[in-house]
Amino acid sequence: MLEILLVLTAATIAGRFLYRRYMPLFRVSCVSMDTLMTKKDARILDIRDYQTVHTAPVEGAVNIPMPYMYRQYMEAGTEPVYLVASDMVDVHLAARFLKKRGIQVKGFSIKNSTYVCRQQTQEV
Repeated sequence: MLEILLVLTAATIAGRFLYRRYMPLFRVSCVSMDTLMTKKDARILDIRDYQTVHTAPVEGAVNIPMPYMYRQYMEAGTEPVYLVASDMVDVHLAARFLKKRGIQVKGFSIKNSTYVCRQQTQEV
């Protein structure tokens, strides 16, 4: 009985870890960088690290690297945001975190990557 309980606990922990990191969020759509730069209805939040942002900045974006998100997320304000990230794991983690704090995440863009949006970009 104890073995079954341990296996179920381990499976639950592993499942939650995988879900938070790799499952996409609903209503957070991929937006190309060109389209993102024309958006005026929300703030751009760049969650890439400082070195990456220094080599390829995004004009008008607020830079809060993912490791600092938990203590500096209030700098993003309370208005809706678009995320600029270096990979999808950061997008998933940041979007879930911000949504829990009541900040609407309207979309994301992956900068300096070979990532291509799988679906047509939705106007949000």
